[in-house]
Amino acid sequence: MIDDMQPHGFTYGNVGMAWGYRLLSPERPFAEGSDWGDNDWDKAIIMMTDGNNTMESTYSTYWATAKHNINVSDLNERFAETCDALKEQDVIIYTVTFTSSISDSTKQYYEDCATSPA
Repeated sequence: MIDDMQPHGFTYGNVGMAWGYRLLSPERPFAEGSDWGDNDWDKAIIMMTDGNNTMESTYSTYWATAKHNINVSDLNERFAETCDALKEQDVIIYTVTFTSSISDSTKQYYEDCATSPA
């Protein structure tokens, strides 16, 4: 089934990673998470993508594209910043990139995001 997957649409990996951070956090909006550094819990994220970060030309997750100055490089930078912030909280990060159509730079920043390249 994975071999049959084809990327379609637009990818905002940074937003997915930010929501993963929110879900693990003990703070709002999801205050159910255990405290950072709680020795009884290991926090982990599995981040998967089937495409490079892209931005729709008319509307993006940041509202109408013509009304902001955000570009794909900004998306990639925000993704890396969120990964770094999670690792500072000792969150274990696994990343998976599907399809060979993903650029080498995307594969690299997903590898860099992971706790370990392995």
